[in-house]
Amino acid sequence: MLNKRIKTFFQERSMLKNIAVLTGGTLIAQLLNFLSAPVLSRLFSKEDYGEYGLFMSAVSYATVLACLRLEQAIVLPKEEAEANSITWWSVRLNLAVSLITTIVCAVGIFWFGLSAFFILVGPTVFFTCLIAIYSYFNSRNKDYNRVSNARIIISIAITIVSILLGFSNSGTYGLIYGILSGQVIGAFYLFYHLRKGIHSFKNTLSWKELRKKYSDFIFINTPHALLDLTEVYGVVLIIGFFFDKAYIGAYFFAFKILKAPLKIIGSSIYQVLYREFSEKITLNQSFFSLFRSTIKQIALLSFLPFLILGIFGKELFSFIFGEEWAIAGVYSSYFSLWFWLNFIASPVSCTPLVLNKQGISFMIAASNTVLRIAILAVAGYYNDFKLLIYLFAISQSIVMIINITWYYSLVAKHHKQTTLNEFNL
Repeated sequence: MLNKRIKTFFQERSMLKNIAVLTGGTLIAQLLNFLSAPVLSRLFSKEDYGEYGLFMSAVSYATVLACLRLEQAIVLPKEEAEANSITWWSVRLNLAVSLITTIVCAVGIFWFGLSAFFILVGPTVFFTCLIAIYSYFNSRNKDYNRVSNARIIISIAITIVSILLGFSNSGTYGLIYGILSGQVIGAFYLFYHLRKGIHSFKNTLSWKELRKKYSDFIFINTPHALLDLTEVYGVVLIIGFFFDKAYIGAYFFAFKILKAPLKIIGSSIYQVLYREFSEKITLNQSFFSLFRSTIKQIALLSFLPFLILGIFGKELFSFIFGEEWAIAGVYSSYFSLWFWLNFIASPVSCTPLVLNKQGISFMIAASNTVLRIAILAVAGYYNDFKLLIYLFAISQSIVMIINITWYYSLVAKHHKQTTLNEFNL
């Protein structure tokens, strides 16, 4: 028993170190983004951010399809050869989908009058997915420093390019070239440090074998991820049919700021917990205490900041980003409870993935998507954007509570099973 406790202690210390490394890099990256936001909000208008939101909507949906979520499976196999094969297929799928996306956008521009900047969707998708693939490969090898450094480099590039182009009155293109330049530089950085390992990859799995073994990632997790995108990007696309681009810009900007804590801390913890949970599952060990302590600590540490945002959102946005963005602050106040719960749920949202409960998770996401579309339809019909904000704030808070409760029940059930197995042994 003592040996087990000592082992657990050092495992948790190692995990916390990995989280600190990833969070540190992400913190610096997002700090740069946050510090640049007051400058960018004065260089670009709500209409610019509205068009940028439409561009990023197209990028986000194509990015999910580019690898069919197989990049997340890289950390799972016991054998290195199998992980290399998943990486090999992910890169080739990414290239194919990015090329198809570019062709589709070109057709849309020349024949259907899409804005010319949509031609940059394909290249942005390609480099974004390369970063995801290489990051998961590094996570498999627990090389979190590399991932952390990449995030800092990406943020620096985006910030510098966006501000420089903003001063040149480039409009929406300034924001788009900013994100694209960051992804290109980040992808090349990761590729450079992995180039020897990548060149030695040998594919040992046929597409048929890969599709069969990791079918849940392709046929369940991918549609699930597409549905989750409706939270921001699907809404942005649909808002464009009912409301002015200024509404899109304010909504997208509010989400961009509210998502920052998830990117600073949530995504880093998720990436480490995903690896830790997967290892526990492979060893048939419980991760209940780790799950419970993670949720508790995140909830306590984040409560006060989100409470302040809920009370003073309008004033904070007006002071930091300028009077033009006061309305985005109002939206953020209404969304504060939703995003606090989302902040708690996000790091442990890998739970259904590691416990093979993607099917149920997909059904919850599908139901939530139907709910979001219904809210958008009602608000659009009455031409009432405030109604949309109210209904979103209430409904999505409830959905987050359901998700957290379900994750907890899954882990508790797994804990009971592993404890029983240990007792029988």
